[in-house]
Amino acid sequence: MSAETKLSSSTTISDYQKMLSQKDSIGIADFLLERFNERYLIPFSDKNINHGFSMMTVSCLMVEVLESFRQSWENSNSRSALAFCYFISRSDHFSELSGKHQEIYKNIRCGLLHQGETTGGWTITTTKSEFVDFERKIINAQIFIERLALEMKSYIQELKSSEWNSELWQNTNAKIKYICKQFNES
Repeated sequence: MSAETKLSSSTTISDYQKMLSQKDSIGIADFLLERFNERYLIPFSDKNINHGFSMMTVSCLMVEVLESFRQSWENSNSRSALAFCYFISRSDHFSELSGKHQEIYKNIRCGLLHQGETTGGWTITTTKSEFVDFERKIINAQIFIERLALEMKSYIQELKSSEWNSELWQNTNAKIKYICKQFNES
């Protein structure tokens, strides 16, 4: 494992290990915010360029990654449906999807990631003003990714206000260690 492997644009494995040894919760939380922003949100920050399909695909991936951090899952291979369930059930930002997460998971997430398209008659928009229309089967990718950004910020704030030995921090650090470990296996 190279200690200089970058986990984000400004944080290497060595930097993370140093923050971990110092129990630098603020530094680690800021690193995670940077990592999520760089990988999932910044590429879609230009509101003049609307790529709903790509936005929604990346958003579905981010839902699973965020939940993997919360649950300390090494991966979400066999837990992607569960990740969606936990995420939607917990999030105030996605309350409209409560009780409908399975439909979104199956027709949006699985459709996009396995078929390269939505299924079940669902379409993706970036121009409609509402978040989701279950009757017409339309979901707004722009609103989804904006709410996902809010959810990520809530997670980071929760990390910053949690005790170092809390379950949230134990799970988060376990997930980061899994990420670092994969560089040792390559």
